Amino acid sequence: MTDQPEQTTNPTTDPAGVPGLGVNGVNGEGGNTADPTTDPNLVAAGTPLPEGQPQPPSERISPLVFLAIEQALEFASEGSDAVAPFLLGYIDEEQKGMWKLPGADEDQMRAQVAQLEPRPEMAVSVFDARLEVEGQPHDAFVLEAFDNAEGVSATVIQLYSPADATGGAEAVGAPQLFSNGENILRA
Repeated sequence: MTDQPEQTTNPTTDPAGVPGLGVNGVNGEGGNTADPTTDPNLVAAGTPLPEGQPQPPSERISPLVFLAIEQALEFASEGSDAVAPFLLGYIDEEQKGMWKLPGADEDQMRAQVAQLEPRPEMAVSVFDARLEVEGQPHDAFVLEAFDNAEGVSATVIQLYSPADATGGAEAVGAPQLFSNGENILRA
């Protein structure tokens, strides 16, 4: 891919602008009530897991991952059959953005991330998918988080229920760590 995708100015990609999360992970007014920093059942972002297990996204990129999930749910609530693949990139406070790449596959998305100039400090790619969960098909977002300060990328899966006549798309459960891959921001 040599052409830069069309950049969308909405939403803000400031990690502090994640709906429901305030600065430093403090929940904002009217936001989420579950605080992953105090829930004893959750592992804090950036916590190294035993060797051989996938490592979670860094604490630094976790707000961008949650922003990507919120944006994907918003796109899914707009009524289309599938959410077009998109990318959030964060270079610094002055340079951040979102790009939609309709029809892109995983390799094309990774190539696009690698070609962004200037190279982002962090990026999250998002794909809409249909995965089998306990023998049943389920809608899911597959996110790959790239942080140039980390050795590997982290793939996270967020199950969701699609929008219907009663309301918009909603997350089902918490995001689940799936695997690690090559961090193309460090290549």
